Amino acid sequence: MSSRSWVIQEAGRYEQLAARLPVGLGALVLYVVQAGAGRRGALIYQLADEHTESLFGLVANNDPAALTAAERLRERLTDWVSTSPVVVRSLSEIRRGSISDMDLRRSSVEPPDERGIDVTVHEGLAHGDLHGFNVLVTPQGEPTLIDYGEVRRAPAALDPLTLELSLIFHPNMAANLGAWPSEEQAGQWMDLDSYCTGCPFENFVRACRSWAYDVAETVDEVAATAYAYSIRQAKYGNPTLNLALAVAEGTLTHLRA
Repeated sequence: MSSRSWVIQEAGRYEQLAARLPVGLGALVLYVVQAGAGRRGALIYQLADEHTESLFGLVANNDPAALTAAERLRERLTDWVSTSPVVVRSLSEIRRGSISDMDLRRSSVEPPDERGIDVTVHEGLAHGDLHGFNVLVTPQGEPTLIDYGEVRRAPAALDPLTLELSLIFHPNMAANLGAWPSEEQAGQWMDLDSYCTGCPFENFVRACRSWAYDVAETVDEVAATAYAYSIRQAKYGNPTLNLALAVAEGTLTHLRA
């Protein structure tokens, strides 16, 4: 259950997104619970019984269906963003989509210097929180998306990079990663070969990164989007924050070059 205002907001974002999604990719919202629940509420989704596993559950088990599902997401969502406009945004504007100035100031992280960095991006509608536990998968590798509370206009690279980076940022995946990545590797995120050394899920990471480059207008869009999503982790202060800050520092170094 969530706050009623958040539920109403998510329902509105679902309606905004659902009409644009390929058939079958979005879970059907049956109804929104508002009345009779105090200040709390919920969205009730209808899912077919065959959606039995999350994408990250498949990744953790090294199930080949994970790559199938990632490829299906790429195929079905690439057309969705392929006609999005190309715009120039400041790095700060891109970052604010992931974490506001106020939330960043309230965190324990020293706000980086983002001045003077502009980035050309494909900007369209994004799910906005496409981590692997928000993707449910059939045994045939067909994905369905849930949780629409972060739907917004954003760089096209956001969804594939969220899928990739949440692999190391999401606390429920940490036990599956072993010693990978080190902070040094996280700082080398732009160098995919160095970053992937010792990665237990290298094929999945490479699939997500390839998808991001495919839909991005520029390499800098990939770097700026990864920077924004990494800095977002300052809101949570979880044990992977040091990895997130290392990715952010490495991508910011690229953008300043």
